Amino acid sequence: FTSQGLSLFLDDLRDDDGAALVLDQGPLWMSWSPDSQYLLVHRDADHFLVNTLEGMRVDELGIRAVGYRVPAWKPSGAKVTLASGLGPGRYDILTAEVVADGLDAPQPITSLHEIGFPLNPAFLWSPSGDFLALAGSTRVISYLGLRLFVYRDLALFSESQTAPPILIQDNVMAYFWSPDGSKLAYVAPSEE
Repeated sequence: FTSQGLSLFLDDLRDDDGAALVLDQGPLWMSWSPDSQYLLVHRDADHFLVNTLEGMRVDELGIRAVGYRVPAWKPSGAKVTLASGLGPGRYDILTAEVVADGLDAPQPITSLHEIGFPLNPAFLWSPSGDFLALAGSTRVISYLGLRLFVYRDLALFSESQTAPPILIQDNVMAYFWSPDGSKLAYVAPSEE
């Protein structure tokens, strides 16, 4: 935490130079590329690609979205998934290939593009990269003093998008892929 709010620092443990400030004015949500070269960072409405091998180069991507948190990397290769705002509470969920200084032609997930996706989308690639799990919240509940999203209609999209999505129609608070990508565990609130 700095005078500019929550801040992201990166420390290369192979040298003694100490941590370098990457971005501030958080909150910040980020995920690493599978090869550890890039960080994809979501801050406020903006997205940044941080190249850690080229002197900590930070490129703003020009894709804006508020109301979701963590972008997702496909487990192999250089494909990312992130949200882009369509208007109040509606999003396109985009996938794109990472290139040296940004993203190459982000494309919406076709079956979601016509309607947009609801508030606070959350998505996560399976460890095998065959499926993308995608949910959007419909409400917020209070639990032990915390505000938690409750997602509805968790959808599993095949990477090829040739098959229709698999839908899990339940109240979902969190979900987790098994290490081999064959199963999905999810947490549901009790009726009480």
